[in-house]
Amino acid sequence: GPASRAGLAQRTGLAKATVGAIVADLEAAGAVVESTLADVPAAPAAPSRGRPSKPLSLRPGSHVGLGLELNVDYVSAVVVALAGTVLTSESRPAGADRVAVLLALAAEVRAAHPGA
Repeated sequence: GPASRAGLAQRTGLAKATVGAIVADLEAAGAVVESTLADVPAAPAAPSRGRPSKPLSLRPGSHVGLGLELNVDYVSAVVVALAGTVLTSESRPAGADRVAVLLALAAEVRAAHPGA
C-alpha cells in the first residue's frame, strides 16, 4: 500500500536522501505517484514535526516485469505487475533448440503485455 519516503527509508534501512533519489527516478519513469490523503486509509494520528509526508503508491498498469526460465525439459515466461500480481505465466516443452523456444515464448507474452 501507500508509504511515505520516510517510511520507506525506515523499512529498507536506506538513507532518506537515497530513497528520495530512487523515488524521483521512479516518478520520472511513471512507476510511482504521490497519493492524496483521500487515497490512504485512515491511520492513528501520531505527533510529528515538519511537513506532512506525501504517501507514494505504485501506478497500476504502468510497468511490468518479465521473468524467463530456461530449463532442461521446458521453458517458462511470467509477466508480473510491480505490486507482485502475476499477469501471465506460460510454460512449454523446450524442444531441441531451447533458446529459440524461450525467445519465441518471450516475444508472445511481451506482445500480450506491451510494458514488459
